Amino acid sequence: MVEVELTAANTIGTAYSYLSMGTPVAKVVGPVDAAILDHHGYLDSMNEALVATLSARVWTLSVWDAHHPTPSVWERLQSERLYPGARDIFATDVHPDARQAIKDIDRMASGHGHIVLRVSPAGNEYRVTIVDDTSESHNVTKVCGPYLSR
Repeated sequence: MVEVELTAANTIGTAYSYLSMGTPVAKVVGPVDAAILDHHGYLDSMNEALVATLSARVWTLSVWDAHHPTPSVWERLQSERLYPGARDIFATDVHPDARQAIKDIDRMASGHGHIVLRVSPAGNEYRVTIVDDTSESHNVTKVCGPYLSR
């Protein structure tokens, strides 16, 4: 699994579009089974080229704000125009305001809990397990998959 952080420092004083960074990174990385949304799915992340090229079956999202994800990023992740096929989106703790503001966010595979992605020993499949993070019991609340690896 490749994890990419799309953050850049503007060291030469030139305006730099974070949205444009996803395109060259996507060309290097190519299609993946699972991906973590850049910058919590905020508006400066996950351009169309990045979403289409990664074409992940599973997207994960670390949430701590009402704008995670933003409606435009949510729409890109759901877009059949960008790439065909099923995709599941898992978030750590969708904010109540996001549930009000983002159309169809309840289609998310899981909107609360720790997200654990486990690849089988053979590497041919993986599962996503959601663990209750409201207490120290860490009970498993949901298991999704198996998903087939590419």
